[in-house]
Amino acid sequence: VSDIQIGAYSSALYEGLGFSLDTILYFGKALTETPPLVEMKIAELAETTEELLQLIEKHLKKEQHTDADSFWKTNALRNMKDELKKLTGE
Repeated sequence: VSDIQIGAYSSALYEGLGFSLDTILYFGKALTETPPLVEMKIAELAETTEELLQLIEKHLKKEQHTDADSFWKTNALRNMKDELKKLTGE
């Protein structure tokens, strides 16, 4: 299970944000302007490898928690079976 992601130019970052992953953007020297995700305070920006390491260390010190139930309902197969029974009147 991941709770942090590091990336630059990828739509997968948005998927990770959907799973509440802490997000660090790392562009190295290629950055020309502040990314919108950083401006919106949704992601943090690391401009050097030292900053990247500091942000990772900061993340590791945070209390971790995952609320998987906020994304998925448990017992998926049983739930589908129960819903199909309701639909068919069984």
